[in-house]
Amino acid sequence: MSPSPKRSPAARALARLTCACCGAAACLALASAGSGHASLAVAPPIEEPKATDPYVLKAAALYKVALYGKWPEAAFGGKEEPLRVAVFGADPFGSALERALKGKKLGSHPFAALHFATLGELGECQMLFVPQSEEPNLAKILEKYKGRPVLVLGESAAAAEAGAGVALYFEKSKLQVAVNLQAVRASGIELSSELLKLARVIGARQEGRGK
Repeated sequence: MSPSPKRSPAARALARLTCACCGAAACLALASAGSGHASLAVAPPIEEPKATDPYVLKAAALYKVALYGKWPEAAFGGKEEPLRVAVFGADPFGSALERALKGKKLGSHPFAALHFATLGELGECQMLFVPQSEEPNLAKILEKYKGRPVLVLGESAAAAEAGAGVALYFEKSKLQVAVNLQAVRASGIELSSELLKLARVIGARQEGRGK
């Protein structure tokens, strides 16, 4: 048997992003597309060939994005304070986000899933997912969290172009990742170069990637 070929650093990064947080339903395989996009492809188990709910995949992707993030200490009231992942408006996840985050931590911070139904309810969180149906409210949301260590995530490339830090959206049946690097930096949050080199980077010159 011939030895397995050595994997490049990018390939190793992709392997680390592969996750089982979708449970028995599916796992994620992040593959770099020639266009510079990061593609999250569905890899269902053999015994479960049925299609996976896209929001199970997005819930898993939210968790993985968090693992590649670094928040300033000021984002938390204490070393064991939860990392709050909130959804705004009409929640498309059902129980998928809670399942993806259950029992997991980023360092000493356990994950917690929250829901803000209206603009008036917006409160403390470290990540905020804005569904595409709620993107007309994106400008008000970004103003609310301006200068604060909150990673706002949208559901279209247009959301990232409009100022969301990260966008998770399907294109040609694959889950793509876009990063507005300027928006992320303005929030005081750092994203790993391993994620940036796989994503479509918006609002930054090519040489700014991976820094």
